Amino acid sequence: MQDFIYCAPTRVIFGKDTELQVGKILKEAGATCVLLQYGGGSIKKSGLYDRVVQAVREAGIELYEIGGVQPNPHLSLVREAIALAREKKVDYLLAVGGGSAIDSTKATAVGVPYEGDVWDFYCGKAGPVTKALPVGCVVTIAASGSEGSTDSVVTLVTEDGKQYKRCADGDILRPEVFSGNLAGCLEALKDSDDPAVRALADGELAPLLQNKELLNAYMGLMIGG
Repeated sequence: MQDFIYCAPTRVIFGKDTELQVGKILKEAGATCVLLQYGGGSIKKSGLYDRVVQAVREAGIELYEIGGVQPNPHLSLVREAIALAREKKVDYLLAVGGGSAIDSTKATAVGVPYEGDVWDFYCGKAGPVTKALPVGCVVTIAASGSEGSTDSVVTLVTEDGKQYKRCADGDILRPEVFSGNLAGCLEALKDSDDPAVRALADGELAPLLQNKELLNAYMGLMIGG
């Protein structure tokens, strides 16, 4: 076995209803104007969207949003988010969702302070990333691990339908805060098109939220392992 040094500075806040702390955490981080990014309708169906928005606004933080992030997030939406963030003078970005929502938010973080086109960092014209807005995440499903990584992957879709999926990298892209929401994860899984996933959510995971001892053991496993 070879020796190694492992550094994972992202602060993880894991547990039931942790999304309710979002406003307080953003306030402590110095955020005054936040842009929220998310994907489809699952966070609204589960009520997570309303809880996050309420928590941020109750903290006295100005909030804007852009939804519709697709799997393998598209550069076109990232550019829209960058323009909105610049217009509103956003100083903190918040992703609610899975890996695609987080990657899109990270790309926005790169593009806002950059004078050129954000795609420069993905096609190799610029990089590594050394300047970006801070990013926080409320994760609804364990997927790509983007909530704790230094990478962001986006896709350029050309007019003739060709797709170019590329990655940008920089330690500054590692999110500052990651809130793991069990209830949100469960609702997202229940909304899956795969009947096996829905069965897993109902039969195996739903009882977890009702069993305090098992929940505490699970949280301990996540923190320790």
